[in-house]
Amino acid sequence: QDPEETAATLVIMHSKVQSKDKGKGILIEEPKPLKGQAQIDMDEAFARQLEAELNANINWNEVIEQVRRKEKQDNEVMRHQALKRKPVTEAQA
Repeated sequence: QDPEETAATLVIMHSKVQSKDKGKGILIEEPKPLKGQAQIDMDEAFARQLEAELNANINWNEVIEQVRRKEKQDNEVMRHQALKRKPVTEAQA
């Protein structure tokens, strides 16, 4: 036999094997979505869990310190803006 003919027959046989597969496979069913109240209960439980995680990660002492720094900065900015609004007198110039 000629090597080219054997290669051609092998390709043809291979394509016939592939044609036997008709796309039938094992179907995996998706889990059905929860109905009404069950979904609401699940969402509430997830929300409580998420809130607990977020609160656990917050360092409240640091938050209080940050608020105090912000108030101090606001007071300094207000003083500076008030000074800018006052007209310059001859004695200051």
